[in-house]
Amino acid sequence: MAREAPTDPDQLMRQLQARHPMKTWSLVITFLGDCVLPRGGTVPLAVIVHALQSLGIDATTVRAAVARLTQDGWLVRERRGRASDYRLDAAGLDTFATAEARIYAADDPAFTGRWHIAAVHAPAGSTRNALRKTLRSQGFGALSSTTFIRPVSAQTRALTDVDGVSVFEAEHSGGSDPEKLLRSAFDLAAIDALYQHFVHDFEPMLGRGDADSGETAVALRTAMIHEYRRVLLRDPHLPHALTPTLRHRAEARAIASTLYHQWLQPSEAWLDASHAGWRHRPDDHLAMRFA
Repeated sequence: MAREAPTDPDQLMRQLQARHPMKTWSLVITFLGDCVLPRGGTVPLAVIVHALQSLGIDATTVRAAVARLTQDGWLVRERRGRASDYRLDAAGLDTFATAEARIYAADDPAFTGRWHIAAVHAPAGSTRNALRKTLRSQGFGALSSTTFIRPVSAQTRALTDVDGVSVFEAEHSGGSDPEKLLRSAFDLAAIDALYQHFVHDFEPMLGRGDADSGETAVALRTAMIHEYRRVLLRDPHLPHALTPTLRHRAEARAIASTLYHQWLQPSEAWLDASHAGWRHRPDDHLAMRFA
């Protein structure tokens, strides 16, 4: 790659923000989902502000993002004297939960040998376009304007009833190699490029945990999970056996796992010190993430 690899946390933050500015509201969701949910889900506004300031985001911007998320129903505000605590509402919980199992998974999904084929039979127009978007968010790729396909893995979620879409389950019984089918349904090169960017950005952070303070560790942990989640949401979770062209996916997963555990202890220590009123301390499941 032509870009210079970041050599310190500040340079990493600048590079990430320069390539695609991290949206503050999304970082708030990531911080609450990754760091706060294991502690009961409720956090003072001051802790959110402090954590994201370490990412170079000023307090005014953080407060505005939290206010907007609350107004839009993503967060719930709880009064505590003159201060305010916040927690994820149903919409925020669902947003993080959608990607949570994939973020912390130990390995790639195992292909079952089965395929889902979705036929869109809604009238052309806005309704059909919305259905296409829904199918893509569920890991389907487009073979035509009305026919979509996805391989079924052990982690594939069933598609809930969607009016205007019929889903069939089938096996490949002959013809072209399924890998060629997936290359026509998904832009695998673009997905692999996202994983390659992640590797380039975060690999230089490996092994420097002792140099990072707790405040820096929580910032880096949040940024890393945010970026990894961003890539995963663009990857339809295709089994590796069918997509060998995703050459950087396994490397990205290994880096995410190593860095998470590298920053886990100092970031958790910072969270302990940042607020005395956590509803409960995280249990051992944090250490099992990525394991």
